[in-house]
Amino acid sequence: MFSRDFEVRIRAMCVCLQIFAVAAAMATNVTTNSSVTQGGVNGINVSGLVTIISPNTTVYYKSSPSLKCTFEETTDSAGWNLIQQNQSFTLNSGSVVKLNSSCATSGSSSCTEITLQGVTGDWVGMYECEFTTGSVRYTARAQLNVALLPDVITMETSPLTVDCLQSQTSVDINISATIQQSTETYGVWWSYSNDTEMNQLYNTSANGSLVYTFIGTIICQKVFVCCPYVNVTFKNTKGQETSAQVDIPVIYGLVTIFFPGTTVRYKSSPSLKCTFRETPDSAGWNLIQNNQSFTLNSGSVVKLNSSCATSGTGSCTEITIQGVTGDWVGMYECEFTTGSVRYTARAQLNVALLPDVITMETSPLTVDCSQSQTSVDINISATIQESTETYGVWWSYSNDIVMNQLYNTSANGSLVYTFIGTIICQKVFVCCPYVNVTFKNTKGQETSAQVDIPVIYDGSIFCDGIVTDGDDWPKTPAGATVTINTCAVGRVGYKSRTCIGPIWQDVYDNCINQELNTVLKQANNFQKGLGDSLEMAMNIFEGLFKSSESASSNNIADINASIEVLRFMATASSLNNIPEEVLPNFINASSNLLQMTWNVPPLILYNVSSTFLQSVDDLVKNIRVNTSQGVNSTNIDLRFCSSSKCTLSVFNVGVEMIISNGILKTAAVRNLTNKLRNNYNHTKPSKLLLSATLQDNNDSSTNIILDFPDDWQTYSKPLCVFWNTTEEDWSPAGCTAYNNDNGRTMCVCNHLTPFSVLVSKDEISAYSSILDIITNVGLSVSIFSLLVFLTIECLVWSAVVKTNLAHFRHTAMVNIAVFLLLADISMLASTRPSSLPDSWCFFLTICKHLFYLAMFCWMLCLCIMLVHQLIFVFSPLRKRVFMFVSSIVGYALPVLIVGSSYVYCKYTNIPYYNVTTCWLAYESLFVGSIQSFLLPVGTIIFINILSMLVVIVTMVNSQVVDASKADDMNTAKGIVKGLAVLTPVSGVTWIIGFLQLMLDEETPTFVAVEFLFTILNSFQGICILVTVHFKEEKVWQKLSKIVNVTFRGKSCNNTEIPLEEKSSTTNKA
Repeated sequence: MFSRDFEVRIRAMCVCLQIFAVAAAMATNVTTNSSVTQGGVNGINVSGLVTIISPNTTVYYKSSPSLKCTFEETTDSAGWNLIQQNQSFTLNSGSVVKLNSSCATSGSSSCTEITLQGVTGDWVGMYECEFTTGSVRYTARAQLNVALLPDVITMETSPLTVDCLQSQTSVDINISATIQQSTETYGVWWSYSNDTEMNQLYNTSANGSLVYTFIGTIICQKVFVCCPYVNVTFKNTKGQETSAQVDIPVIYGLVTIFFPGTTVRYKSSPSLKCTFRETPDSAGWNLIQNNQSFTLNSGSVVKLNSSCATSGTGSCTEITIQGVTGDWVGMYECEFTTGSVRYTARAQLNVALLPDVITMETSPLTVDCSQSQTSVDINISATIQESTETYGVWWSYSNDIVMNQLYNTSANGSLVYTFIGTIICQKVFVCCPYVNVTFKNTKGQETSAQVDIPVIYDGSIFCDGIVTDGDDWPKTPAGATVTINTCAVGRVGYKSRTCIGPIWQDVYDNCINQELNTVLKQANNFQKGLGDSLEMAMNIFEGLFKSSESASSNNIADINASIEVLRFMATASSLNNIPEEVLPNFINASSNLLQMTWNVPPLILYNVSSTFLQSVDDLVKNIRVNTSQGVNSTNIDLRFCSSSKCTLSVFNVGVEMIISNGILKTAAVRNLTNKLRNNYNHTKPSKLLLSATLQDNNDSSTNIILDFPDDWQTYSKPLCVFWNTTEEDWSPAGCTAYNNDNGRTMCVCNHLTPFSVLVSKDEISAYSSILDIITNVGLSVSIFSLLVFLTIECLVWSAVVKTNLAHFRHTAMVNIAVFLLLADISMLASTRPSSLPDSWCFFLTICKHLFYLAMFCWMLCLCIMLVHQLIFVFSPLRKRVFMFVSSIVGYALPVLIVGSSYVYCKYTNIPYYNVTTCWLAYESLFVGSIQSFLLPVGTIIFINILSMLVVIVTMVNSQVVDASKADDMNTAKGIVKGLAVLTPVSGVTWIIGFLQLMLDEETPTFVAVEFLFTILNSFQGICILVTVHFKEEKVWQKLSKIVNVTFRGKSCNNTEIPLEEKSSTTNKA
C-alpha cells in the first residue's frame, strides 16, 4: 500500500510528462516537399494532430492555389480563417473561395480544403485551419504569398487634351500611372501608341500609393482613327504582365470626340461625346459595322443628349448605350452639319462580350433509367454566335461545385462546345437533373445557361415516344417538356411539347418564317435606336406586308412574330417620328393578319389580340400625317379629317366631332372584337371596332359621336364600351348609348380610345348580375346542405342501418351526396371561365363530367337494388354482392365513360371541352363531347322512371304479413320517395340544360330556360337533405338522443328502451 501523497506525486509526474511530449512534438515540426501544383511546391506542416498542406512558394497572380488540412480524429466542425495585419477573417464558399470538406482519405479521419479562384493581392496572408471537438480547438497555419500585379491602375494626363490647332509639330504632355503600394518588385515600362519601344519607369511613394510619372510627346499629325494613346505595363517576379492605357484626345480640327479608352464591360452603359467649335444646323450619330452605316436615334437602348455643351464648346452631342451588348460594337461617328458641309469624328467602341443567346441541346433528349441501369451517358452541346471574345468556358452537373473546362469548335458562324455528361440513375432531385454551362469574359463577368435533362426512373409515369409530322418525340417522363431545335426549310426557331401524365399535349410550334424573322430583328433594332431611319422603317413595313401575304405565314408563330413587329414599331413611334409613307404597308399588313386564323388557347388569344389592338392604335396615333388621305383595306379603314366639324364614315360607322385645330384620325377594324376578352356575360360584341385619335390638337375636352350599324336583332340591348388597356377588357365609362330613328346605335363618349358596342337580349347589368347571384348563392346553399347531410349521416349511421336494405340505401345516398358536393365545388370554381388558365378549365371540366356521372350511376345502383329486393323476395341481395356491383357501376363505369370519351376526342381531333364555358363541347344535336354525358344520364333517368313504376305497382299489390319485414317496407317507401324527388329534379335539370344548348340565344325563351336551369342546378343539395333526413323518424330520434346527451348531461350508461322497441311501442300506440 502506497501513501496518498505518493499517489498524488505520481499523477503530477504523468501530467508533466504529457505536457513535455506535446511540447516536443510541436518543437519538431517537419516540412517536406510534396507534388507540384499550380501555385508551386506544396509544404506539409504538422502541428500536433493537425497537418496543413500549402503552396511552399509564391503562387502566380490570378492562379487558383489550394490549401488542405487533415486531422487524426473525427471533429464536430472544421473551417478556415485568413489573418491579415493582426485581424482574422472567417472564410466561406463564395465566388472566389471554394471549400471542400470531402477530401478525407484512409489515412485521416477529418479533412478540410480551400481553393482560391483567381487569387489577387487581397488574398495574401496567413491561412489558419481549425477543427473543433466540443470546446477544444485544434489549429494549423500557413503563409500564402502571391506574385502580385496591380488590380487598379489609375492613368492621368496633364493637360487632359492636346490642342494641335496652332500648327505645332508636337506637344509635350505629363502622364502618370498610380497603383496601390505593394511589396512586389515590379518591372514597369511605357510605350507610345503602337510603338514597340519600351521605356522603363521608376516610382515615387505618396500617401500609400506608388506613382510612376513621365513626359510623352504627341506628334501633331493625324495618323489615328481617333486619337493616340499611351500604354503602361507592369511585370511581376513570375513574369506575368498587366497593362493600362490612356487615350489622349487631340484636337486636329473643329470636332473633338471623347470616348471610353478601354474595352467596356458587358451590359454597362458607356457614353461618347463630341464637341464642335461652331454652331451647326444639326448633329447626329452613326454606327459603322462591316462597312455599313446605321443611323442612331433615341430608343430603348440608345439615349441621345444634345444639351451637353459647356462654355468652352460651341455645340455638343452625346450618346449613351444602355446595357451594351455585342450588337453595339463598332465605329461610332458623330457628325455636325452646317449647310452642305459635314464635320465628323470617329471612335471605336469595344465591349468585353458575353453570349446573348446560348442554345443548349442534349442527345438523346431524355434519359431512360427504367431498365435498372446505374448511369447513362448523354451528349450535351452549347452553341453561341461566333465572337472575337476569348471566353473561359466551364460546365457543371446540377449543384456540383466541380467546374470542367470546355473548348469550342467553329461551325457555320457559330461556336459549339460539346461534352459528355453522366446521369446517375438514382432519383435525388425533386424534378430532374440539369447541366450548367458558364462563360467568362476578359473582364471577369459571367453568364450561364442551363438545360434540364428529363429522366425516366423505374416506376415513373411517362408518355410513349411518337412521331408527329416528321418530328420524333422521345419517351418522356410526366411533367417534362422536350424541345426540338429544328424547323422546316425556310423557318427558324424551335418546337416543344409537354408530357402531362401519360398523354402528350399539343405541339407548340415556334418556327418562324426566315424572312419574317429578319424583319423582326430589324424592328427590334429599330426600337432600340439602331438603324432608325425613313428607309429602314419603309423596309420593315414592306417586309411585314410581303410576309402577311404569304399563305405559309398563316400559323400562330408567324402571327405572333408579326404582332411583335407592330409592337416594336409602336414603341419606336413614341420616341421618334415615323413618316406617313409607311401607312399603306402598315394598314394592309395589319388587315392581312386579321384575315388569318388565330388558333390559340383563350388566354393567349386575349393577350395577343390586346397587344395587336394597342400597337395598331399607337401607330395610328404617333405616325404624323401631312398629305395622306387615308388607307382602305379589307379589315381596316383609316380616314383623316382636318376641318373644324368632322363628319366621316368608316366601314359604315358614322363619326362626328368638333375640333378647334389639328387632325382627327379614325380607324375602323373588322374581325378583332371576337378575339378580345369580354367579361360581360351574355353579351356579344359588334363586328366593328373604331379607334379615334387627334394630332396637333389642344382642346381641353373632347366629345365624339359614333353611329354604329345595327347588325343584331331589334330586341337586343346595346352598351357602348371602350377598350381599357390597363384592365385589358371592355369598359362603359364615359360612354352613353342611344337608339336613333333609323334603328342604329348612337354612342356619345367624352374621350378618345378604341370603341365598340356590346349587345345582349336583356338589360346587361341586371341580367348578368342576377344569374351570377343565383348561381353563387344556390351552389353555396347546396354545398352547405350536403355538408350538413354528410355530418348527420356520420352521427346517425349506427341507428339507421339496422337492415340490409337500409344499409344499401344510406351507402348509395352518401355516395350521391359526396359526388354532388364535389361537382358543386367544381361548378363554383368555374363560374368565371375567362379568368381561368386553360389547364384549370380542362381539369374542372373533367371533374364535373366525372362527378355528375358518378352521382347518377349511384342513383341507378339505388334503383336497381330496390327493384331486386321487392321482386326477388326469396333471393335477398347480400351486402358483398351489392358493394361489388355498386363499385363497378358507381366508380368504374363513370371513370371508363370519361376516359374513353376524352381519348376518343383526342385522337379524332374533336374538342373535348369548351374553354368559354369550362364544360363539355356542344356543336349541334348529337354532335360534340356533351353526348358522353347526356346519353348515359338520359339512359339512367329512363331506367329509374321505369323502375319506380315497377316498385310502386309491386308495393300496392303486396300485403305485409311478416312484421319483421315492416322496416324493409318502410325503407323501400323512403327510397321511392327519394327517387321520386331526385330523379325528376336531377334529370329534369339536365334535360333543361340540354334544351338550353339547342336553343338559339336570340330566341325569347332562351332567357327563361337559362334561369330555370340555373335555379334547379344550384339547389340540388338542399333537395337531398330535405327528402332523406327531414322526413325519416329514425334520424330524428337519433338526433334527439344526441342533443339530450350533449345538452342535458345524460349519462351514456342510463337504461333506455332500444330503438326497435321504441318504434314498436310507438306503432302500437
